Amino acid sequence: MTRSLETQQLDAWLRQVRHDLKAPLLAIRGYVDLMQRGAAGRLTPRMERYLARVMEATLRECALIDSQVTLSPSSSGCPSPPLPSRAALPLSAGGDRDSPPPAGPLP
Repeated sequence: MTRSLETQQLDAWLRQVRHDLKAPLLAIRGYVDLMQRGAAGRLTPRMERYLARVMEATLRECALIDSQVTLSPSSSGCPSPPLPSRAALPLSAGGDRDSPPPAGPLP
């Protein structure tokens, strides 16, 4: 069964949209992974927490993109592990999950 030209064009457009949305997230995940493996030197517990939060956020965004831009699962590019709820994330020093990390260098 051949797909119509319109369906093929829609699939190609969706693949491009998915790629354009996920490419920056995959780059961020790659750099976070490098840092977590020690490529930038020893990490403090606070730095490890921040990097874990960044990794979790990129995984959530990838899952959101996957759920909204439907293609075959094998072409997704992002793993689909169970993600922690925001309530499971550690509190920042100020006690607020939504507050950004303090400005300046990390201790």
